[in-house]
Amino acid sequence: MLLSGFPSLFRLPRWLREPSSRPQRGRERGGGGRAHISSSSLSPSFGRRLAFNFFLSDLEEGEWAGRVAMHPLHKDDARASLSNTESRGRVALIDTSVYASDMNISAFVPQHAMKPYRVLAAMEIVRSLKIDAHCRTVVPPLVKVEELMAYHTDTYLANLGLHSCRSWLWNAETSKAFFSGDCPPAEGLMEHSLATASGTLMGAVLLNSGQADVAVHWGGGMHHAKCGECSGFCYVNDIVLGILELLKCHDRVLYIDIDMHHGDGVDEAFCTSDRVFTLSLHKFGESFFPGTGHPRDVGYGRGRYYSMNLAVWDGITDFYYLGIFEHALHSIVRHYSPDAIVLQCGADSLAGDRLGLLNLTSFGHGQCVQAVRDLGIPMLALGGGGYTIRNVAKLWAYETSILTGHPLPSNTMLRVAEMPLSGWLFQDSPLLIVAQDRSNHVLPGLHCQRAYQIVMEQIDRHVPHIQPHPRLQKVSADAAAAAAAAVVDKQEANGTTAVEDFKRQ
Repeated sequence: MLLSGFPSLFRLPRWLREPSSRPQRGRERGGGGRAHISSSSLSPSFGRRLAFNFFLSDLEEGEWAGRVAMHPLHKDDARASLSNTESRGRVALIDTSVYASDMNISAFVPQHAMKPYRVLAAMEIVRSLKIDAHCRTVVPPLVKVEELMAYHTDTYLANLGLHSCRSWLWNAETSKAFFSGDCPPAEGLMEHSLATASGTLMGAVLLNSGQADVAVHWGGGMHHAKCGECSGFCYVNDIVLGILELLKCHDRVLYIDIDMHHGDGVDEAFCTSDRVFTLSLHKFGESFFPGTGHPRDVGYGRGRYYSMNLAVWDGITDFYYLGIFEHALHSIVRHYSPDAIVLQCGADSLAGDRLGLLNLTSFGHGQCVQAVRDLGIPMLALGGGGYTIRNVAKLWAYETSILTGHPLPSNTMLRVAEMPLSGWLFQDSPLLIVAQDRSNHVLPGLHCQRAYQIVMEQIDRHVPHIQPHPRLQKVSADAAAAAAAAVVDKQEANGTTAVEDFKRQ
């Protein structure tokens, strides 16, 4: 049996236990070799935080590869996917929307705020505006369910698979235990989750193998899911899985979250590690989901001061948001010196979002993406929240153009006739989203300035506690030794010694 503790009466169907055996529907998907992770290597009582951090400490000691097989998306698979595309630069656009036609997610709880087809709409805008001419489009093979066990518990995945099959299999008791109002069971859910994880893992593999400098996967960014719990429309935490993959080849990873909500799942996963720095700009409030991310939360143990939570206010505009973001980004990069960056580009911080309270424009949100790209550090850009579908699709298409190095002009218009699949979502309209009049929902000017000052001071107090990368410490020591040697050489050339110089002073 694939997953321990799973009743034999309700075995997962073969296409879920062995995705490679699933019938192909009109196209070959490729996939290469598959690595297997035995459920016996994972404790059935795999805890939400403690056990995972034991795993993370093993990874830091170099033992992870011995306990968990290398990811199935090998370099050979990625290379095959990218053949004959070297002329399109070093940006890989990972497209998992192609799997949507094979999944029963078109009716993904019709009244639910999360609409998976928003990624399909974004990809169609990308193609209609010829943005994909400046990057390489990659369709990843679906990973096996076992690959999700690098972070998620076997019991949770078993129930996730059970409740994504057929409604007659759903059990009210297990549904209540493993699902919530914002994460209902739905047919095709496991395949949707596998596609989400596959795209992000492919992006990490491309960065690890050096075949891309920037990888983009708008179908990812599910930052609320825990190892044994779905939360906030998120069923699997592809971000944690992607960061674990990046840590195989990079010493330090900086995770940045510009979603309106705190990325509690990622923060919980790495709160005790100094190999992952988490920076989140979000609305904070005990009564506001998820209720975590207090500015005083800075991590624990070895991870203390490697988590920075910056609380922003309702109706914040580009001016204040960009000032906070750029100051935090450059301060952290200067002290932490990450080897790779993961940027979660949640679109619910955009003006006019169905569930949003912030007031960023497409330009302001895109400037955050541009600032990270300009650092020249290997970068994985992911999607996230965003519930006004047409705005989400427009934003991510625009940010794709930024990541390719060919940003679209501000007067770009969408043409419905060029989007046969998702044109019904749009009218012939501008690509960029502008700020809205939220004068009744924002702080007065003086209060905004004071709130801005408080956040900037928080950054300045936090950053000195970040320990420099060992590489930088070695460089600093070498520079000090070289400077001391230069002083000695100068003294010898002048026929003096340090003692004589001291007496002369």
